Amino acid sequence: MQSNTFLIHKLRKKFLAQELIEFSTDLPQSILNIEDKTRSNIFTWRGQFSPQLIENLLLSYCPRDAHILDPFAASGTVIYEAACFGLPACGCELNPAAWILTRTYQLINLPSAKRDRLIISIAERLENYFPKPKIFEYFEIDEISYAKLQNFINDLYTETDYIEKIILDAFVILLDLANHKLTTSHVHKTFYKLCQAIKNFPESEAPIASLLCDARSLPVEYYARYMLR
Repeated sequence: MQSNTFLIHKLRKKFLAQELIEFSTDLPQSILNIEDKTRSNIFTWRGQFSPQLIENLLLSYCPRDAHILDPFAASGTVIYEAACFGLPACGCELNPAAWILTRTYQLINLPSAKRDRLIISIAERLENYFPKPKIFEYFEIDEISYAKLQNFINDLYTETDYIEKIILDAFVILLDLANHKLTTSHVHKTFYKLCQAIKNFPESEAPIASLLCDARSLPVEYYARYMLR
């Protein structure tokens, strides 16, 4: 699902116009198998649904005034697809790393101009800490100490608000330091990919929330107050 304004508007119009089918009616196997795969998940996570599967399920079965609750949100595929349709959505997740990625989708409730300002603010501080090599300098071998990264994170945490921390936390998870060397190149490439994803998020006024909790302990009063308004 490309997330520029025109295509999102077109998709939401299709969602509102499409006739629902009964839950007892099966979707064609070709749709369930995603034989024509055109999209991938924004944040990869083991065992996640295909975004096109969720899109097709919402188009076919979801009431137009629905509130979406995903009790096993993982990295937020259901939350993102619901937001693309302009639906309020809430996800619960026990894994802190997956929850941090899902929480990034709360930025969908912000105007794109504000998102851009947040990204620029963090990017400027990132560049000050980890300057990109000048032309002809070798980018890949410029390894960074974990202590320096920790100092960067700590300094930003003392200066940022909650929304900026959402971006910063997602950035740290996506660095995936268990599988990648900590280099200047990796830092800047990871942050750039995250920024591009956030810039391409749809905009929606319907509340988006991500909770770090067991779905069996979902705070009902929270859901009622923020999601059913």
